[in-house]
Amino acid sequence: MLDALSLSYNSSIHTAMGFSPAYLIHGFQPITSNNIAGQSSSIDWMEILNSGSNDQQILHNKALDLVKGFFAERLRARDALLLG
Repeated sequence: MLDALSLSYNSSIHTAMGFSPAYLIHGFQPITSNNIAGQSSSIDWMEILNSGSNDQQILHNKALDLVKGFFAERLRARDALLLG
C-alpha cells in the first residue's frame, strides 16, 4: 500500500507550491486514476519531437524554452514555500 500512497501524495498538487512534487522533480505529472480524465500540466515531448521540422536549431530553441519555463516554475514553487 505504500507505493500507492506515495504515488498519490507525490502526484497531488500542493496548495503551498501550486505544483505536485512529481512535476517539479521529473517535469511531468504522472497519470493516475485521479487525473486520467483531467488536463495534465505535463510537458508535451511528443509535440516537440513531432513538430514536422528536422531543423536542429528549432528543436534546440524549443528545448531551451522548455528548460527555462521549467526552471521558472521551480523557482516560483520555492518562493511560494519560503513565503508560506
